[in-house]
Order: sequence, then C-alpha cells, then structure tokens
Amino acid sequence: QARVRVTVGGLLDAFLEAHEGDRVTALDRADRTLRRHFGEEHDASIITEGEAEDWRGMLVKSGLALSTVARTVKYARQIWRWGIRRKLVTFNPFAEVKAGSMMNPQRMAYVDHDTIDRVLDACPDDDWKLLVVLSRYAGLRIPSEAFALRWDDVNWEQSRMWVRSPKTAHHEGKGGRWVPIFPELRPHLLAAFERAEEGAEMVFGERWKASYNPNTHFRRIVKRAGVDPWPRIWHNLRASRQTELAAEYPLHTVCAWIGNSAAIAGGHYLQVTDADFERAVGGPLPTPEGGTNSGTVSDAQPAQNPARHTHARARAELRKSSKVVDDKGFTDGQCGPVRTRTKTENGPGRTRTSDLTLIRGAL
Repeated sequence: QARVRVTVGGLLDAFLEAHEGDRVTALDRADRTLRRHFGEEHDASIITEGEAEDWRGMLVKSGLALSTVARTVKYARQIWRWGIRRKLVTFNPFAEVKAGSMMNPQRMAYVDHDTIDRVLDACPDDDWKLLVVLSRYAGLRIPSEAFALRWDDVNWEQSRMWVRSPKTAHHEGKGGRWVPIFPELRPHLLAAFERAEEGAEMVFGERWKASYNPNTHFRRIVKRAGVDPWPRIWHNLRASRQTELAAEYPLHTVCAWIGNSAAIAGGHYLQVTDADFERAVGGPLPTPEGGTNSGTVSDAQPAQNPARHTHARARAELRKSSKVVDDKGFTDGQCGPVRTRTKTENGPGRTRTSDLTLIRGAL
C-alpha cells in the first residue's frame, strides 16, 4: 500500500489541532520556524538528520537564547514523535538533534512584595489587580489558567479553588488542581465576586477573551509603576510564589499547588533570595554604607548585580574588622587567632596548625 504523503504544514496543522489548548510561545516558535525553514509542502518524512541539525543551527544563529533553542528543538522532536505514533510520518529526524539545557538562570528573577505593591498601585482597575495577584500569590499561569477560572470553582467555605490547567489537560489526571485561597488573594477575589453580575459564570468576563495575551499591557503597567520589567514577566511571578511557599511547606505540597514537578521546580522556579541569607546569618545583611538590607533579591532593579553587592558587603565587613592586632594575636572583640605572616617561612616565627589548635583549646 502506497504511503500517504504528509507535508510539514499538514503535520504541524494536525498536531496544533490536537493540542489546541496547549499553545505556548515555544510551540508557536517551533511551528513558525519549521514552516519557514522546510516549506509548507515539503514531505515531513524525508527530512534528514542533517537537515534537522541545520534547522537548529539556524535557530542559534538567529540570536535566540540557548535555553529557548532547546525548548524549540524539543517541541519539534515531540511533533514528529506524535506523527509517528499516528502513522503520519515514518521517521523522526529530530530524535538525535542535541537540544541542550532549557535552564537559563539569567532569566530568573524574584519579584518581592514591595515591587508587587507598586505594580498593583499602577494597575488601571481591580480586574488587573486580581490578575496580578492570582499569578504572584496563587501561582496561576497567565493567561490560560486565570481566564479559565469559574465562580463555581471557588470553594469559599474551605478557602480553596479548583484551577483548570489547559496546558496539562492532555496528561491523565493533570486537568486541574486545588489551590488555597491565600490571605493575599482572598480580599481581591471576594471584591471581584461582589462586583460580578448576577449569574456570571466566569471570574474574568467577556472583556478577557481566551485568546487575549496580556503580556504587552502588563509590561506597560510595570513601567508605569516606575519598575524595569523583569524577564519572563508572568512566569517569574509564579516562580517567586513557589520560592516563598517552598520555604514554608513540603515541596510535594507546593508543587501540587503550583502545578509542576519537583524537577521542573528545581530547574526553573526555585531561587535563592536575600531572605535566605538573612535567616542563615541571623539578621538583616549589612550594607557598605553601614546600614542593613532587609529586602530580597529582585530583578526589578536590573542595574544592580546581587553578586557584586554581596562582594561589596564582604569588603565593608572586612574593613570594619581590620583593627590593630594586640600582642596576643587577637583583634579587639575578636574570638579567634589572627594568623600573621612574616618573612620567615620556616622556624619559630611560623604559625603552625598545632599552635592554633592549642590556642582554640585554651579559649
């Protein structure tokens, strides 16, 4: 029996139709670049591994981040694998194409509470405030999960809500999840319920269409608040919430609320903040000016390099502790020996490990 010829365009159309509720930026990029590079009418089964490698090379040369290239390659691999299972194509040329890591620490940002308060003040109306709070304090995906939220999904008595997840709906048992109505969210959600029209079913009404992507508008709001937009502007709100919750609850519980796995959380969500360091050292971190820094790391001020400021704090502390050494080898207020270096490398002037041990034992 003669094989039915399936074109690149036909395979992509079939895959996208089967994954209508799973449209994400990386999938759209894979769709767009595959069509442009190979052509709509190219036979999807005769693409060679070398041609697939060339396509990946084109993505790299276009200036995309390597994590973005990796995500796009993995979608191409998934599309052809899906086609093989349905006997639309006979070979997956992307199976052995090196995707690379999808992790990109430079695009991770912790958005602190002060920053979000400024952004909420700049929101044009209460609906926008609710959308931001749902992402930052409940960890919902925007726009898909927020725009699918219905009033009958909200259980006021048990302070939880059922969040439908179009992104994961095609996975068995992953169509939705229960999320607490956190204290930061409750007043905004309750206010939205009180102003909703009688008989309204959706939390976000007709004004918020499922196809509407609020990314561009949200960036304008953030700039209006006097804040430089952080990378992955909605994703990092979810990531910031998961980072906070993971410091208080078991990770499996937090992942159930946020809707991801421990592996995904560890690679793309969880971050180290200044608050973690403050807990470790027992108080606010000192600043070079002699004050304290009780805030958290935030990409809302991208000109500041946390690593550089950490080094500056260390230098300031070193200067503060560099006092005159007394005749016992201790600085004023210091509880350990100061090792002094002399021109004598060997002999009585050299401080030995055994000497330090005896000194520590006498303290």
